[in-house]
Amino acid sequence: MLRIGVDMHTHTMFSGHAYCTVRDNVLEAKDHGLEGIGIADHYGEQFLNVDVSGEADPGKMFGAMGHLFNVTALPREWHGVRIYRSVEADICDARGNIFGHQFMLPSRNGKVGTLADAILGTTDYAIASVHFLPNLKEITADEGTAMYCKALENPKVMMLGHIGRAGVAFHIDEVLKAAREKGKIIEINDHSFDFEGPIADICRKIAIRCAELGVWIAVNSDAHCSASVGVVTNAMKMLEEIGFPQELVANESAAKLDSIIAKATA
Repeated sequence: MLRIGVDMHTHTMFSGHAYCTVRDNVLEAKDHGLEGIGIADHYGEQFLNVDVSGEADPGKMFGAMGHLFNVTALPREWHGVRIYRSVEADICDARGNIFGHQFMLPSRNGKVGTLADAILGTTDYAIASVHFLPNLKEITADEGTAMYCKALENPKVMMLGHIGRAGVAFHIDEVLKAAREKGKIIEINDHSFDFEGPIADICRKIAIRCAELGVWIAVNSDAHCSASVGVVTNAMKMLEEIGFPQELVANESAAKLDSIIAKATA
């Protein structure tokens, strides 16, 4: 039976549409016997209420996203559960850029960098996902493939989030091979199975090709309430039906995940 030891993708009330605290998620992870949990709150233009070509003021940024700037305040371990400092970052355009790449701001040491670098630089890993940009639903499969491959080139992006339900056209094999070459992870997102339409079939196709091509996957809850932390029943059922190999499950244990992250970011 397939198993996971880390739920890499959970949200807290700081995402704005989730319901629980970090402690709630940690305690639920402990109850599920998980070794670790990723606190991966949303990061994207919804916090600033500006489009990707607009301007944003650093004070407003900190007021809206102070929790992301301060993610290092999270303890490394709490109630015996390893905490991974993460973020679910929006891919904001067809070029595969992460939101905030266009906003420059000074750092504490006086240097100037991008908002994206500042936020992602505090994390152990970032999840890159498509959420809020309607124009990305209209791109061609070639453009979608290039977008995802470019996002994987970001050294902090360790995983592509819920590509089976993003509504973006792309060539599955090309994206999976790019992830494999970089030692990165494709998410099998349990929450995706809650959606109607062909999404479950798309997720199955992606998982089958990950197994055939030797691509890392992570099976995550995408919990927006602590009651869902560690609950990956639908994804696991599908993976077991197709005979997915345990050895390709990157979040099987904290030690395995740490090793994969270290190799991909070396």
